[in-house]
Amino acid sequence: PDVPLPAMVVNPQLYRLRAHQQSLGVNLHGLSPAQAGMERVDRAHHVTTNQTIKDGPVSYRVRVCKRCCGESAHIELGTYLDQESAMLVNDAHEITHRRFAKLQVLTPADEP
Repeated sequence: PDVPLPAMVVNPQLYRLRAHQQSLGVNLHGLSPAQAGMERVDRAHHVTTNQTIKDGPVSYRVRVCKRCCGESAHIELGTYLDQESAMLVNDAHEITHRRFAKLQVLTPADEP
């Protein structure tokens, strides 16, 4: 079911995830406002903005750098219309590879 969103929510997918976790009894104490979906993240290590048309919409590209992935080339995780989706994809990828140091909106406890 849809969770009603307070006006101050900036990342609805993340807010709904946290509401669901809370309904399951997960302790969310200590989350930052960004991790709770209430604050936008300024920058992320693997997320960059793209604007293909002057004055057009901005998109968010997720690209894991060579240093972080330990490969000879970067890993492209896609381009997204909103920052929230890009951050979630990046953090989910980092969690699956057990790299927790640069998580932006998810936490190690969010590992499936």
